Amino acid sequence: MDRREALKMLGAGGALVVASPVILPTFNVAHAASPADTGLAGLPEPGDPMPFTPASFPSSNFKQKQVSIVPDMSGITCDDGSAPIVTYEWRIVSVSWQKRKTAYLRVTEMSTNSNDPAGTQLIAMPPSNFGFSGPTGYSAASYASSFLIRKGSSKGDVKIDEGDDYAVEVRVRWHRDGATSCVEAEYVFNGVGTTTPFATNTNWTIAPV
Repeated sequence: MDRREALKMLGAGGALVVASPVILPTFNVAHAASPADTGLAGLPEPGDPMPFTPASFPSSNFKQKQVSIVPDMSGITCDDGSAPIVTYEWRIVSVSWQKRKTAYLRVTEMSTNSNDPAGTQLIAMPPSNFGFSGPTGYSAASYASSFLIRKGSSKGDVKIDEGDDYAVEVRVRWHRDGATSCVEAEYVFNGVGTTTPFATNTNWTIAPV
């Protein structure tokens, strides 16, 4: 249909349908170009906050206060009935101390020891009087199901002060055993003191295994 015919239809009260290109969001384009199905269902959608339970976690035998982060993966399934393989890689983005003391932020796995719940350390920032403006590199992959944000010093772990603020990032990978593609997402946790940190999804992608 040329321009003259289109104007005639409009003048006669006719309906005009003009074809236009369909523009897909970047994520949809990437998803459509995925080399293979991941075989995963129930994942958080791109941009959604990751289901997690953050809380202040004071140890019974220590004065320090910590922040726990417990991801909730209960709704994620595989199409073959198996459980997805989930790994976590952590890095520290930035830290600012309320008080000038040589201390450092660290992320550990959470152990079952109620006296000292910190397990294997995954990442720590360099000791500093003021804090740290990173980011660090990512830690090795962890299969743990819960984590602690702690404040360390030369005398051991100390209390996270209410004016301390920090940002840590986690890269989560979901994988169905045998699939050729997996899903990766990155989340930044911004926190002040031991209050509940705020989580933001910063990246979501389908990647080769």
